[in-house]
Formats: sequence, structure tokens, C-alpha cells
Amino acid sequence: MNKGQNSAFFMGIAAVVIWAMGATFTRGLTEEAGVWMGGVLTSLPGGLLMLAYKAKKFGLKGMRETPKTYWLTCGLSFVTFAAIVNLSIGLAYTREQVVTSGLFRLIWPLLALILTIPLHKKRVAKWFIFSVSLSFIGVILGNFTDGFSLSDFIHSFGDIWLVSLLSLISSVLWALYTNCLGRYVKTPKDDHLWLLMLTTGVMQLILGLIFGERLWFIWNATFIGGLVYMGIAVSFFANLCWVRAMASKRRHANILISNLTPLIATVFVGLTLGVQLTWQLILGAALVTVGTIWSKYCFLPDETAQEEMLT
Repeated sequence: MNKGQNSAFFMGIAAVVIWAMGATFTRGLTEEAGVWMGGVLTSLPGGLLMLAYKAKKFGLKGMRETPKTYWLTCGLSFVTFAAIVNLSIGLAYTREQVVTSGLFRLIWPLLALILTIPLHKKRVAKWFIFSVSLSFIGVILGNFTDGFSLSDFIHSFGDIWLVSLLSLISSVLWALYTNCLGRYVKTPKDDHLWLLMLTTGVMQLILGLIFGERLWFIWNATFIGGLVYMGIAVSFFANLCWVRAMASKRRHANILISNLTPLIATVFVGLTLGVQLTWQLILGAALVTVGTIWSKYCFLPDETAQEEMLT
């Protein structure tokens, strides 16, 4: 295992930790700037920093050689994800809904594993259906906010069904993006994330203007902290780390570690947003995490996978 592979592995861990804390700062930006303008303040700074990094380190040549499948898969899934994830957090009526619906958003590591079956021709054992079911039971359990009966769940879910649906769609899109990165991006210089982020920012700016969101903000410490964290740490550094990790031969190990995201993010976001962490929410996040890790071990070995895990 060479130094470069180790570096990419730890960069992947850094990305997971940074993302786990992102919902708190995203909510702060959307509360002050609006759903779409909050996204602009996240995407444009990160895209410009990514552009500067790419131009200095690799240059901007070679875009014409980029396969169309990259733009149709990585490009489309990333741009749509970035728009929907901000929408899902910004439309939540309360901060509690940000945390509970977040389990739908944080199930992406499991969905990434599921998508390897059709995309990478992976084979799974018969126990896979049970591990997947355990994770989804955890998502449902975490949304029992008013009690512990079917009527309580319907009442709770009825208030956030749109937010939860958008969160689930964002999970599917990020899982697709992660799988496609491993398939079409072999080295960091093959990726054009800077253009995807700038495209996202411009699209969100247009939508913000259409929906009448304001272009001036109250520059207090909370707002500046959210801007720095989301515009630099999340949009630039974490995405850069994840591209590097997914282009390495140890990407499967990083995806496995990312399975801890539901539990880490739920606890962190709940504490920082001042949301009561109920036993249903904690247990639900734990079940999502355990189910996803169990799912990883339900995959049947093949020569390619074994070689990548040992390299």
C-alpha cells in the first residue's frame, strides 16, 4: 500500500467528517439567505476555489477528451443533487425536521452499495435484503417524533413528507455520483468538479432571483461562519478530498467508513441545532449505520474487489 493510496484514504475520511457537520451550517445559511441564495453562497465560492486549484495543478486542457458519459452521469447527478439537498434542508419547517428527515438524506452510503450491483456487476448474499431492511427500519424509527404508534408516525411524516422525499432523492443522486466517479474518473485531473459547482451556483442564482430572494444579508458571526464552512470546507476541500479518494484503489474502504455518517451527523447536527435527541432518533441512526455496514459484508468476493481491497 503506497503513500499516495494512504493519503487518498485519509482525505476520504476528512471529507466524511466535514460533510457530517454540513447540515447545521446549511440550515443557518438558508435561514438567513434563503433556499436558493444559500446554495449560491455554497456553490460559487467552492467552484471558484476548485477552478483556481485545477488551473494551477493540472491546467484546464483536456475537457474535450472528457467522455460524454461523465457529463451525463457525474455532471447531471451532482448538479441536481446540489440543488435538491439545499431545498430539502431549507424547506424544513423546524430544525427538528432537519434532523429527522436527515436520515433519508444520510442513507446514501447504503444506496451507493446497492447501486454497485447494477453498475459494477457486484453479487450479494441472500442476507443482503435483511441488512437493507434494517437500515430502512432505522430511518422509519427515527421519524417517530410524536409517539410510537402508526398514527403518530403518519402524523409526524405527514408534516415532512416533501422534505423527506427530497432528502431521499438527494441520497440517490449522491450515491449515483459516487459510483460514477469511481467508474469515469481515474485520476483527480480527469474530474471537472469546478465546472459542475459553478453551473450549480449560477442555476441557483437564477432560481433565487426568480423566487424573489434578497441579495443582501446580515453579516453576523453565525452567517460568516456558515459561509466559510460551506463555501470553503465543504464545497472546496471536502469535495476535493472525495474526488481524490474515489479515484484511488481504496475507494471501497472509504465508502465503508462513510457508513458511520448517519450516526455521527445525527448526533452532531442535533446538538448544534438545539434539537432534543430522542431514543428513537439515536436508535434509528444506529440501525441505519449497522444495516449499511452489514450490507457491505453481504457482497460476494470477486477477484477485482479483492485486488482493490488489498492494494
